[in-house]
Amino acid sequence: MMSTIQIVAATSMAFIALLFTIARATPEETSKVIGWGRQSAYFGLLILLIGVCTYNIISFVIGVGQPSRVEIANFVAATLLSIWYTYLLFAHLIDIRRTKHRKKIEELESELAEIKQQALTLEIEAKITEKLSVLFSALLQPPAKDAGGPGNDKSC
Repeated sequence: MMSTIQIVAATSMAFIALLFTIARATPEETSKVIGWGRQSAYFGLLILLIGVCTYNIISFVIGVGQPSRVEIANFVAATLLSIWYTYLLFAHLIDIRRTKHRKKIEELESELAEIKQQALTLEIEAKITEKLSVLFSALLQPPAKDAGGPGNDKSC
């Protein structure tokens, strides 16, 4: 089992390695890492607050004796805060999921627009090819010999 000093040293080295990685990263990668860090901190804070509120609720419930007004007020506040923090946690999770779906929908819509553009281009090319085919077929066909044409004049 690792001692506390080893755990602190390993955590510090990992944090320093993360900082060096961020320093070498592109701006896009840096923004992703910072976003993940903010999101992790937000989730961690919410879970910590929910845990503290739950601890207060449990300690009130298993308490012995007649509760005082302060303990009752603390219980009510802890219960309401616990519900609110849980709501915030799930609302944020749902928002993350919706954001991923929106991003996927935008990607699919842009792909659909690109495919429609390609289909339109192919349709125009097909029409042009068809008209050129008709034109070249007409040009390549030998002229029909008419009985009343200039080369067939027998009256002279």
